[in-house]
Amino acid sequence: MKNSHNFKFFSTVTITSVFLLFISCGENSTTSLEEADEFQTCGDIETDVDGNSYQTVQIGDQCWLAEDLRTTKYRDGSTISNVSDNNEWAALSTGGWAYYANNDLNSDINGKLYNWFAVNNSNGICPSGWKVPTDNDWKILETELGMTLEEANNEEWRGSDMNVGERLQDVDGFSAILGGSRASNGVFSSGGRNGIWWSSSEVQSVSAWTRLLRSEISGVYRNNSNKSFGLSVRCLLN
Repeated sequence: MKNSHNFKFFSTVTITSVFLLFISCGENSTTSLEEADEFQTCGDIETDVDGNSYQTVQIGDQCWLAEDLRTTKYRDGSTISNVSDNNEWAALSTGGWAYYANNDLNSDINGKLYNWFAVNNSNGICPSGWKVPTDNDWKILETELGMTLEEANNEEWRGSDMNVGERLQDVDGFSAILGGSRASNGVFSSGGRNGIWWSSSEVQSVSAWTRLLRSEISGVYRNNSNKSFGLSVRCLLN
């Protein structure tokens, strides 16, 4: 009887151990599946917290979204304010976005326009693993497309001789759309003629570095814009 009792105890422990091992393996399998769902290869589709999908493109050593950002939420799921009224836009000191000309049909084509407070929010505006490019990240892209480093460090129009602006719009898969902008007073302008993109790099307390493309010019304009402007956002893989 004593031996029988010991056998039953051993059997129970063994079965319990196998059961716990099974659960552990199941948990590890779930983790692996979750990791497999994460973005891994440039050229794959990336999805933001809103469920918007984006093409991606490799240019040199960088991987970019090949479309402008369309999210209405930060990475943690918190909401970015949609502000259509001009006076409300002008008074913002927190993150805000708008459709160009307050027309939602522009979002699928051009993405949304964001102020810099949204770009700089600590919750993150780009999908997980992605970031708003720094001024230096933009320079790396520009030199990859033919601009000299000396020229990349300059301000205003650069890279016209190498058609860097045209290449960003029409070649190499970056597919820049000239989605216009929104001034600090809330007024929209230059849709279809100009496109302006934020960097995450501040210049002064009221401004940050930006890049401007224009339909009739083959270069890229490096300048700084007021943080209250509404501009396009293009994300770069960390």
